[in-house]
Amino acid sequence: MAAATSMIFDRETSSTPPLGEVEFGRQGSEFCGRPTPNTLQSLMLWPNSIRRAIVMLIETSLFSWSKQVGRPCGAVAAPKEIGPGPRLQEHRKYLQKLERDGEISTELENTAWRILLDLLDAAGSSLAIPDACPGSDGQLLYTWDQAEHHLELEMFPDRHVEFFYRNRRTGGLWEHEQDVTDGLPLDTIAKLRLFT
Repeated sequence: MAAATSMIFDRETSSTPPLGEVEFGRQGSEFCGRPTPNTLQSLMLWPNSIRRAIVMLIETSLFSWSKQVGRPCGAVAAPKEIGPGPRLQEHRKYLQKLERDGEISTELENTAWRILLDLLDAAGSSLAIPDACPGSDGQLLYTWDQAEHHLELEMFPDRHVEFFYRNRRTGGLWEHEQDVTDGLPLDTIAKLRLFT
């Protein structure tokens, strides 16, 4: 890996070692893993997927010098989780299992997945991944619970969806029905953002 990553760091203009050779725990005026000014130029030569991964690493992990200001080199914050992460992939596998087991149709499985991605896009990637369960008539129910807030999204095989919200503290209720091809109204997005 050190040979492949040596392009990321400019050995000629910096005493910072390449990505695979960063020394951790050093104190003093040197930063651990600080990229050189030529980092972005070097990254432009790499394929998009690798560039995105490296940039994410730089921004969110050990090599983000902006997050290390005031900390000794060995005291680095844990990387932030970007978006829903593994729970989103677990959810996808669960939907596929429900479809394989015949509890929901292939069309509803695909629709539910697309709806969830649309909800994440509309409400923000920090939207909690909902709990999901199939209904007795081939429908699928998503539920979100956080403090006093409860939200349900029921998806039917005929591409009809129903939202239901309840505030446990105030007793306030809200409902909304629509076809999956309709855009999300602002009040629905506002309810979803309660779960971010």
